[in-house]
Amino acid sequence: MSKFQNYLKTFDITSTLTEEDIDKTLALLQIYGPAVRRTASRIGEMEEECYEGRRQSISDFINLAIDYDRDTDRKRIADRLAEMGHSMHSWYSSQEQDFVNSEYTIFCAEVASTTNENLLLEYMLQHAKGEERLYYLNLYLEQIRTTVFRQMLFAEFELMTHAAVEKGEVLTAGKLESIWMQLNRTYYGENVILDPELAAEWSRIPHFYRPFYVYQYATGYAAAMTLSHNLRTKGAPAQDAYLSYLASGGSDYSIPLLQRAGVDMTTPAPFQITFQKFTDCLNELDQLTR
Repeated sequence: MSKFQNYLKTFDITSTLTEEDIDKTLALLQIYGPAVRRTASRIGEMEEECYEGRRQSISDFINLAIDYDRDTDRKRIADRLAEMGHSMHSWYSSQEQDFVNSEYTIFCAEVASTTNENLLLEYMLQHAKGEERLYYLNLYLEQIRTTVFRQMLFAEFELMTHAAVEKGEVLTAGKLESIWMQLNRTYYGENVILDPELAAEWSRIPHFYRPFYVYQYATGYAAAMTLSHNLRTKGAPAQDAYLSYLASGGSDYSIPLLQRAGVDMTTPAPFQITFQKFTDCLNELDQLTR
């Protein structure tokens, strides 16, 4: 990394990696849509095996996402699929739980949406080759960087600022900017240039005005990574556990609900699975671009 000393800026981290990012979006959409439909079809079969007799199927939700965004770009479809995860979670919970227990916690809220995204991304990586594969590897890395790594930075910023208030300190703009720059330096290291304008970035993050939400993006992603791993490798028991989770609403505390689904958030395992995936994708990307 020494050759990049005083060269890489924070905005370089978000730069596009392949031509797919720029001028092949529609081509990717043609691949992405049918892949979602095939994935939805398998999920629908899984649901019928576990919950025979239900009229509404998971595939209906995902096919609706594709139909709604038929003429828009790939990112819009991916975003819509994530929102369909929330819809699936809400629909099943409302069907299986009484009114009081039908609402799930924020801690669980991001899990179903991200599980949808991860299942689809895994499918695409199974079949992608050449530059298209580079695209999806980079996409996976960016998802983990922005949803886990960056949200941890956000959460630590919240912790430090609230702790300062509890100590009686005054949070001036200068103080907040100092904490923000300190954390960015800690997280991104000495080889990344931190432009002065970055100091005010904290002020544009809307979640900071609704305290202690952002850490749940990181925990939700780690839980979803574990669930998608289980769904792909452990067969019917994992599928049944996941569908039961979707229908569990707020019938118990978040940790036990996730444990019954196959994710123990009291252990490092979900984050270990997530960071191992990051390492695998990064190593493969490095090999493919040599």
